[in-house]
Amino acid sequence: MSEFQAMSGSNPVKLTIRDYELLQASGALDRYARVELVEGVIVEVNSEWSRHAKAKNEISYRLRDALRAMDATLIALCDVTIRLSDHSLPEPDGIVSSPFAGSAEYIPGDLVKLAIEVADTNRAGALGYKYELYGDYALPEYWIVDLRDERIHVFWEPKAHGYRRQETIALGDRLDSRTIPGLSIETASLY
Repeated sequence: MSEFQAMSGSNPVKLTIRDYELLQASGALDRYARVELVEGVIVEVNSEWSRHAKAKNEISYRLRDALRAMDATLIALCDVTIRLSDHSLPEPDGIVSSPFAGSAEYIPGDLVKLAIEVADTNRAGALGYKYELYGDYALPEYWIVDLRDERIHVFWEPKAHGYRRQETIALGDRLDSRTIPGLSIETASLY
């Protein structure tokens, strides 16, 4: 029996954020490079390669500049943890969010207007469980910046297990938000 197969008749235990924090504090997760809590399950996330890091930071800079030019009250951040429920603390590569209290431990999911994942060597998570998770928790818009195939998947109108609408644009084209009026960035030379 593999470690992921549940025994017949057993009920899996979903970890809470508090359980996850205790495991982190105890050092139990130190042997993993990067992990996040998704629907009560600890998921190991790939380490970042240099072009992934450069692309996510460049997107964040461009979003900040665009939001300033719009005189918007929204903020753009990268490498953040968002709280979607008592069992989910995903860490998208970037977000656009309404302002939040500076003392918040995690950014509340209901403030997130746009989530961004940069996919380089492994797109399965971004196109799989993250797509479903962000749709399930009604994040209004989700971008997957696919560095390998040089395209950007744009999803909006969340529904259970995903999104109703999607569009794919070429990396290098101008990217317009579908849910934040006036928000637009150039995507050439991200990495």
